[in-house]
Amino acid sequence: MAANNGFTDTVKYILSQGVDVDQHSPNQGTALITAANNGQDDTVRFLLSQGADIDLDAPNRGTALIVAANNGHTETILLLLSKGAKIDRVSRNRGTALFVAANNGHTETVKLLLHKGADVNVVSRNHGTALIGAANNGYTNTVRYLISKGADVNIEVNGRTALSAAMNNEYSMTTKYLKSKGAR
Repeated sequence: MAANNGFTDTVKYILSQGVDVDQHSPNQGTALITAANNGQDDTVRFLLSQGADIDLDAPNRGTALIVAANNGHTETILLLLSKGAKIDRVSRNRGTALFVAANNGHTETVKLLLHKGADVNVVSRNHGTALIGAANNGYTNTVRYLISKGADVNIEVNGRTALSAAMNNEYSMTTKYLKSKGAR
């Protein structure tokens, strides 16, 4: 709870009592993941200085970078990347940072991640590509941007493509745009 709310002094006290910096709860993940999820940059910075595992993949949460991207916390993303977070790390349950940003229509976060070197076509076997995620939720502006940066409109993952995802959810504008770019 302390990391969630950015109470860095409380986090310092808890760690001084011998609590492992990477201890995690099943629903929240580690303190670092919780702080990153809420854009608590001072707490993130402190936890990293204490040796928190920057790429730990917590069940049902993902990594610190993934939860920050999921919520569009660009400053937190920049901090984590500057400290060595793996930009294309595929989480067991969440995909990649780029996937969750696109899946939630965070186009500015998508731009940042691609600018910092994320692979536009990285595939998560459980989630697909960032383009499939954006199309699945009808985020046409995000779809446009991903395609402009080289996203392959015809990658198929588990029988799904960006076009089938958009069509299945009846996103006509996204469907029309994908077809205009050669999606089949």
